[in-house]
Amino acid sequence: MKKLKIFIIISLMMLFWVWPKSVSN
Repeated sequence: MKKLKIFIIISLMMLFWVWPKSVSN
């Protein structure tokens, strides 16, 4: 369960890191 939470947090961080770059291009 803890591993799943960590995975979700990392996924969200990656999403918010990549998404603005995609929008700006």
